Amino acid sequence: MQSNYLFNYNHWQQIALGSLLGFLLILSSGCSSTKDLWNARIDNYSYDEAVIEMGPPDREATLQDGTRICEWRTAKGSSYGYSYGSSAWPYNSGPWISQNQVVRESLDFFIRLTFSKEGQLKNWEKVRR
Repeated sequence: MQSNYLFNYNHWQQIALGSLLGFLLILSSGCSSTKDLWNARIDNYSYDEAVIEMGPPDREATLQDGTRICEWRTAKGSSYGYSYGSSAWPYNSGPWISQNQVVRESLDFFIRLTFSKEGQLKNWEKVRR
């Protein structure tokens, strides 16, 4: 009796392993390419080009020496909440609820670009806050 290929355990195991390896390859190449991209732009990328590419910065400060530090949000954090406890009503004299509430928030991701007074990129870094 010949087994059905779609229900063969080794078939699905090979698909899962291939998918995992592909995901890890994409993940690892994505991280290094971002770093390589910004490193290549140092001294070759202007403030005007950044604004054209990413829009106006979310935060910006100009130092006394003319250096401009700008931040763009690249990913928004998330928040969620939950509560736990028990209700006291109807056993007491009113509909009071005794609960604890918990709210969790994750940080936003930013890219911080530092431009010289001539407007050329001098430094970059990823920031979470």
